[in-house]
Amino acid sequence: MNDDGIGAGAAPPQDTTWDGELTFGSFLFDVAKRTLTWTGEIFRIYGFEPSEVVPTLELLSAHQPPQDRARSNARFQRLLAVGGPFCWHYRIIDARQVARSVIATGEAVRDDDGTVAQVRGVLVDLTETLRRHQAAEVARAVEQSAVTRATIDQAKGVLMACFDLTDAQAFDLLRLHSSYANVKLRDVAATLVERLTDRDLISMPARLRVASILNALANGRVPELPAPASAADPQPAAERVVGARAAAPQPQPAAVALSPDFPVATLVHAIDDAGLSITIADCLADDYPLVYVNEAFVQLTGYRADEVLGRNCRFLQGADTEPAEVAAMRSGLSQGQEVRAVVRNYRRDGRPFWNELHISAVRDDTGRLTHYIGYQVDVSERVEREHQLHQLAYYDAGSGLPNLAHAVLHLESLIAEAAAIDVVYIGLPATPSFQRTATDPDVSLTAVLARRLRADLDDNAMVAKLDGNAFLVIQPGPEPDLMDQVPAAIGEHIIAPAGSGRLAIRIGRAGYPDDGVSAAELIALAQLNAG
Repeated sequence: MNDDGIGAGAAPPQDTTWDGELTFGSFLFDVAKRTLTWTGEIFRIYGFEPSEVVPTLELLSAHQPPQDRARSNARFQRLLAVGGPFCWHYRIIDARQVARSVIATGEAVRDDDGTVAQVRGVLVDLTETLRRHQAAEVARAVEQSAVTRATIDQAKGVLMACFDLTDAQAFDLLRLHSSYANVKLRDVAATLVERLTDRDLISMPARLRVASILNALANGRVPELPAPASAADPQPAAERVVGARAAAPQPQPAAVALSPDFPVATLVHAIDDAGLSITIADCLADDYPLVYVNEAFVQLTGYRADEVLGRNCRFLQGADTEPAEVAAMRSGLSQGQEVRAVVRNYRRDGRPFWNELHISAVRDDTGRLTHYIGYQVDVSERVEREHQLHQLAYYDAGSGLPNLAHAVLHLESLIAEAAAIDVVYIGLPATPSFQRTATDPDVSLTAVLARRLRADLDDNAMVAKLDGNAFLVIQPGPEPDLMDQVPAAIGEHIIAPAGSGRLAIRIGRAGYPDDGVSAAELIALAQLNAG
């Protein structure tokens, strides 16, 4: 038996609907005969007309999601063994391929010898009720998120105007102060926006006013949001501050995002039809399952809603998803923080894409975290373009080795660690007749040397390709045998023109800190020592 929801109890005499929402009917399973009887409404729950099919345990199993069947079977077998009352909530896929949420409640009835003889009960369709509840939750979550995003956008606009920053720089500045003050980013943004009109600061120029607020935040003092003046509260707003680790007041929206008579259904439809992928996860349930995805999410990932609702969204991760990025996201979410990240995800058909995530926390009136609302954007083209620009900027196109710019950055990072370093310059004549190899005349000398140097030298060594026929080896060390290793690694692959003897390889070395203390100085000295 693979049904997750056979149930029994006092079955109603006929099919029933309640208030246009709940639909339910009764069922009876005879254990000895293995026959199942439904009233008409259960046929309709499963997408059939009465008497269109014969109810069987196999039919019930076929209409369950495959991943639920083993658990359902085990649960039903336990019921047949121990008997007694039960109440199960589970999912079905009806004959029209519509996912439905149902609950079966009832009793496994024993006969005189203690064997379970019947399972009888009621099957209730909760789909419409849950849909309405989730729609209301979606509307509330989106409204709260919209208020938060609007406040952050206002704060960014202030910083951009006062300090001539870009959008990204303004957001990074807000995030920096959020980290320093140990206060949520939305609260920092709300404080900045509200304090701009404080009577104790209003006489200052805007730039100085903003700097004053940010300075208070950076020094661990978070100004309270201004409260309406009253005789009972004569304290100046400038004196109302709380410590960085004290309970910061939750900002209340200055205005509701929707007018009171705006129809919530219209908002839900707008979210469903939005071009931006939107998901909502339930933080009050184990493992933060998804309770809502819109059509844009389906189009982005290829997963149908019924395949993902009730699951944690980690199913989008795959072989090349960066574990450190996932760990950072998990840490932020566990602390109820806003999370922004760009991660490698995978569509249903296995195709990877770069997903820019923005996940916002939604809290109820008591401050309890109830949901996470997520926005997902496919930024694969942008990431690939950035990768290509990075390759052009820091790698040699012919050999694939790091170029001079990359070598300088690497060398500077080693110097900052105060480590001993050997820098070796390798120069070959630029005469075209030398550009062939003993092992394969059709392969460029540059490519062969790049492979040999990379293969024969220490794993900690960087091999960089400079302009012309020159290489640079940067070895954290010192490595006393490095000057002997380099000729051995490359000399045997070079053929000189007839009668000219072996190819002269110019090799020079410089060491940190004895010979120089800057990257440019060390590279120039190594080249000079090569003659």
